[in-house]
Amino acid sequence: MRIEIDKKHRVVQWSADDTTNELLFGVPDNILPDDFEENAFFYKYEGGRFIFDPEYKSDLENDQRVVEIRRHREEICFPVINRGEAWYRTLSDKQKEELQDWYQKWLDATETLIEPEMPTWLKG
Repeated sequence: MRIEIDKKHRVVQWSADDTTNELLFGVPDNILPDDFEENAFFYKYEGGRFIFDPEYKSDLENDQRVVEIRRHREEICFPVINRGEAWYRTLSDKQKEELQDWYQKWLDATETLIEPEMPTWLKG
């Protein structure tokens, strides 16, 4: 197995298929944690051992969730919000309020990590 770490001692790349058995700092395979393959990028190498960092895992998962929300916002929200004035004139005051509320929830979603439900009248 080949394992590479960065300057902060975090695992940044690994390969179980490396047939040369090149090991990180001469570390034997038997010190790898049982869950290393599924959680490799959440480990640090310090003091001759791999240490799981749950806070780092949470931060990375949060970052990934924010990217996903931004992509969904672009796909779901912006095509509706960016419709022309003619479409907006067809909306009732209540629909306009609901639309504004939905839009604001999408803008806040990268902080709340909650994707808002589309108003039922927009589904269709």
